[in-house]
Amino acid sequence: MAERGPGPVAAPEEVAAGVPPAPTPEAAPALVPPKRRAALPVATWTFAIVLLALHALLVVSLRHDGRPARVGWGALPAPVLWALGAASPEALAPGGHWRLFASVLLHQGLVHLFLNVYALVLIGRSLERLAGTIATAAVLLASGMAGAWASAWAGELTVGASGAVLGLLGALVALVGRSPALRWNLGRLVALSLLLLGGGLAFNAWLAPRFGARISNAAHLGGWIAGALLGLVLPVPGGSSRAGFGRRVLAGLALLGVFGVATVLGRETWRHWKAIATRETDAFEAALSGRRLERHTLEALGLSLALPHDWGVIERGPHYVAFGPDRDRPYVQIIEGEVRGVGSGWWVPEVIVRDLQRRHPDLVASAPERRQLAGREAVRFAMAYRQPGAGELRQVRYVVRHGARAWQLVLLAPEPLAEPLEKAVVPTIAWVDGDARDGAEEESR
Repeated sequence: MAERGPGPVAAPEEVAAGVPPAPTPEAAPALVPPKRRAALPVATWTFAIVLLALHALLVVSLRHDGRPARVGWGALPAPVLWALGAASPEALAPGGHWRLFASVLLHQGLVHLFLNVYALVLIGRSLERLAGTIATAAVLLASGMAGAWASAWAGELTVGASGAVLGLLGALVALVGRSPALRWNLGRLVALSLLLLGGGLAFNAWLAPRFGARISNAAHLGGWIAGALLGLVLPVPGGSSRAGFGRRVLAGLALLGVFGVATVLGRETWRHWKAIATRETDAFEAALSGRRLERHTLEALGLSLALPHDWGVIERGPHYVAFGPDRDRPYVQIIEGEVRGVGSGWWVPEVIVRDLQRRHPDLVASAPERRQLAGREAVRFAMAYRQPGAGELRQVRYVVRHGARAWQLVLLAPEPLAEPLEKAVVPTIAWVDGDARDGAEEESR
């Protein structure tokens, strides 16, 4: 379906006679004028097909690559989604903006995908028949990227088109609310908006722990607001052509801006995905296997460990060193110091937890447990808390005591990446001091 010209949406005979009075629900049970019903919602179905085809391609290609256990039936693990462009605080930094576009096209699993596609088709058809193909495509792009930006600003790691879907609903609310002929639909559209936004809050409060997943309410709200703002500048169906000239100019500028930003970020996304497909970058392979690590020997601290290939030293001191991908999160830190007694020792888990709780009152800590770290007895404990600008973080610490000395291994990452990071790094630890166990020196080479 092509975008309508600058004239009003109403049929010619309706324009000649003037805008009819608002129909009652019994007289007109649909959102759109009858003459628009036969048109195919091109933007809606194209976007839905792209989402379905891309997810199928990813799942099939990964299973064909010999890793069905890592991929599952239609589900993609968090490290893979991260490599492909999941929205995260990194999306707000220079060089990471492409994630705002890429994350909208990615989905974690089949349930996530089908729910979004179903809602997309259900709501998108109504908007497209009302506002046209070009306007609907702009709403999808703008609200999807705005939702990704909102979730990144909230510090979340998210994927999915739900922000775009809520944007369609926000645009419908704005358009219908400004159209005298369609305003009778406003109540149910507002109710549906509140239901979807409130449903996300309820899911996170009561069902998220059972399902092991959370809904990004920031993405939903950000997408809805972006769609509503676009709906405020789009021409009103059945409005006056003279009164709508300035609004059409404003709408045209807004659409040009949206498509311009989407083109730039889309090209950057394509460049990243092409590099992954042609093996020009091994970030995707590293996310899949967890084996693409470089070994670092920390002579002063008496141990060695391996880290993701693109990580380097981000901070160093006389008794510690921290590694990361040139930013403050996620990171891995090694600390070494003296044991001064149970009551005041920095290595005691209770002391560490108490100190962090002063800065993060919402911190939840696990009970300390005994583990083996490179053949030595260690105490492991984990803490989860929210960090302004970074979202849900998980910090895992291993404390090893050796005579009058002690070491801490600190791993900090967004919640979905903490477990893969721990599984990749901890097995590579090796002691290289004078009384290291047999074989540790060989392992460190």
